[in-house]
Amino acid sequence: MSKIAVPEYESKCFLVKKLFWNRISHAIRLGKVNNKKVLDIGCGEGQLIRQITKNGTSTNIIGIDTIQPKSQTFSFVNGNATKLPFKPESFDTAFALDVLEHIPNASLAIRQAWKVLKQEGILVISVPTETFFYKFCRFLIKGKFNIREHIYNAKNINDKVVSNGFIKTEEVCLPNTIFAIMKVIKYRKATRCPVCFCDGEEEINRCAVCYAKISNEEEVCSESCKKVLKKFNDEKKR
Repeated sequence: MSKIAVPEYESKCFLVKKLFWNRISHAIRLGKVNNKKVLDIGCGEGQLIRQITKNGTSTNIIGIDTIQPKSQTFSFVNGNATKLPFKPESFDTAFALDVLEHIPNASLAIRQAWKVLKQEGILVISVPTETFFYKFCRFLIKGKFNIREHIYNAKNINDKVVSNGFIKTEEVCLPNTIFAIMKVIKYRKATRCPVCFCDGEEEINRCAVCYAKISNEEEVCSESCKKVLKKFNDEKKR
């Protein structure tokens, strides 16, 4: 890879460069990373990881991406956001900064993050608003009003995250609320079924979607789902 993953970090435009580094600062604050096990999904060249390390926080952090960073000074795993190679409930916090809007099956990536986060774990994302103001700024800097790489905007992604097992707890608009170009959003992992994301064992017991998934022996990772799986298998033996 001849260019850094996110060239805006080294942009010649002071305002753009400041915006992207401010995004990292807000993400770290929201992630509450001190003494935590952290995953950086789509880590790129590791700007977030290096900043966390620079801040002196005692953090066990792993970066994952599809492309090897040019200067690997941190723990790195080559992998895909839609198939995270980690055990369930392995991390306290997961970051996905400017990642989800690029993934066609963003919901699958979100469910993978749900799987590897511990109960009450934190997911911090950053996403472009794709408002007219955002597109106008992009046109002035890059000469492009629209780009195909951005499949989703902030609203699309937020809807997907909330509908796939997370509760939104805080949001920061950058550079400000009125002229928001990007959003940094914090979510908390909800205790829900990882197959259909319904709440509680009683509801799962009557969820046709969950039963259909379990009957195909797809992965389940919550205790409630395990109880349903046992009940389902017991009923099949009768």
